[in-house]
Amino acid sequence: MRVLSIVICCVSILLAPLAVAHSGATGIVKERMQSMKQMGKASKAIAQAMRTKSAIDMVLIGSQARVIEQHSLDIEKHFPAGSLQGKSEALEAIWLNWNDFIRLTGNTEQAADKLANLAAAQATKPELMKQFAKLGKSCKSCHKVYRKRK
Repeated sequence: MRVLSIVICCVSILLAPLAVAHSGATGIVKERMQSMKQMGKASKAIAQAMRTKSAIDMVLIGSQARVIEQHSLDIEKHFPAGSLQGKSEALEAIWLNWNDFIRLTGNTEQAADKLANLAAAQATKPELMKQFAKLGKSCKSCHKVYRKRK
């Protein structure tokens, strides 16, 4: 239960800035912010599903993990060179360390895929929570280095 509380806290912290981030953003910056917002909503839905005292909704967890996976696969196209204009929360470090940035997004995609597969296999709640924590850490590892601090 402690792991779940930590994951929920991390997801909440990561999502808070998204509530106001979109005002004034346009073009590709707005598109990527919307994509990140969808990933955040999916994470929040998974966290909520994990909190239940009743049977875990494996279909919901699997489908939301696939949302995160798909958006992770699309991240590269949302960060064309020089797209720092306007309300972007991206740091120039993304393009200076492109290979590392892509590696980290790949980690998120893989973590989401594994969570979806665990849900499809009807894994235990502790197994799901452990993988969800790994997914949260993968998101945080990228945001820590490549997103402006709030």
